[in-house]
Amino acid sequence: MADNGQEHIIRVRDRRARHQFSIHNRIIDDWLPIIGLPGLGLYNLYCRMSNSADERAWPGYSFISQHLSISKSTISCYNELLEWCDLIHIEPGNRRMSNDYYVLEIPTLTDERLAGLRIAVEAARDREVATEQPNQGKLQFMEFVLERIDNWRPAQSYWGKKPRPTVVHPDQTSFLDDQGGSTAEDHSSTVEYHPSTVEYHPGTTGDQGGTHAVLEQSLVTILSNNPEQQSTATSQSLSQHECDEEDDDTNDVGAVASFLQEHGIVGTNLARVAERVDLDTARAWVLYTLAEREQFTNPPGFIVSQILCGVEPPPDFLVLGSLPQADLDWMWDHREQIYWLPSDAWPADMPLTDDLACLWWQYFGHEGEQGQKEARRVYA
Repeated sequence: MADNGQEHIIRVRDRRARHQFSIHNRIIDDWLPIIGLPGLGLYNLYCRMSNSADERAWPGYSFISQHLSISKSTISCYNELLEWCDLIHIEPGNRRMSNDYYVLEIPTLTDERLAGLRIAVEAARDREVATEQPNQGKLQFMEFVLERIDNWRPAQSYWGKKPRPTVVHPDQTSFLDDQGGSTAEDHSSTVEYHPSTVEYHPGTTGDQGGTHAVLEQSLVTILSNNPEQQSTATSQSLSQHECDEEDDDTNDVGAVASFLQEHGIVGTNLARVAERVDLDTARAWVLYTLAEREQFTNPPGFIVSQILCGVEPPPDFLVLGSLPQADLDWMWDHREQIYWLPSDAWPADMPLTDDLACLWWQYFGHEGEQGQKEARRVYA
């Protein structure tokens, strides 16, 4: 806290800055309980050092050992584990050349993959045991990995256990204004914006000009702190997107914006959030706030903060968010049969699998007619 009584300011990182590398969310959410912190450190190092041409890195063992402060035997064990997990591929080197490490496409950690990983670890353990002088350190490591596999659970399984505070990032100063949490004067002097230096690389839109135009207009509007200009700029930005992206409703920024607006997201946040997600992801976040409604006092604000921070919805809700409208109409029309009858007596023409139907009812079947109406409205 400043001695002169000024507001306490915390300046967080800017994800738009250069000289940053990234890893997929699944590495932390799913794979970290398996590979552990040493494996994560190795994987991050390979991602940081890989080139953009073929995702290949070639650090030597001595460098890795000194830089990460781990032994060469630990490097060897965790390299093997990363290969078992299909996170990297190693082309062995020789005395003069270091290994080549290729960073692979991140696999989804399914039950089948967990079972395959267990088989790979057990086979390696059996081979080590069959040698004349088994390496006890490697055997202990493999038993440790098998224990991790048995106790595995994803990060999402811990979500929703307690209320969370609101976190404001450098590009979110209009968030509290739009939701009635503060006034522009409260923070206009504490956050600096430089629209001319912003670099933005759209993911699925493929429309460089349109997406850049919306981002630039949004930043200019935030700087102005003028509600009338904000409303006009947002409308112009969304209109531009509606003209530019009419090929695919799922990735159409205009369709996403219309959907989010129906669920309480307004103002400059609407343009900035709509360009970052597809319609299925937006549906997933709205469904999550409906299912966990008791956790939130401001669901639209929570959705905005999660999307702007690049957080993925829980997997169950991503599945539900991608369901076709016709399937949900069918579920609604047959809700009494599905709710009261055992699964083996459900109608034969049910479009969803039993697992999907159970997933839907797990979150919304107990909410009664009003809760189901709200959830079904997500797909309208």
